[in-house]
Amino acid sequence: MMASANDLVDGQRVPPLKIADMGELILGSNDDISYKSWDSSQFDGKVRIVQYIAGRSSAKKKFTPD
Repeated sequence: MMASANDLVDGQRVPPLKIADMGELILGSNDDISYKSWDSSQFDGKVRIVQYIAGRSSAKKKFTPD
């Protein structure tokens, strides 16, 4: 399922989101990095703010402070 900002309806839940490949970054105790899938349904009943940032070097300029 794909959702975009214009799919949102006031008073209704946001469609579920699942990222199967490298969805969540896990930082280990030795600063090692691993990844796991991520699913918004794990937060059912809770209010969260999710910030999704493109992980491509071409997107770096968009997220670098001036």
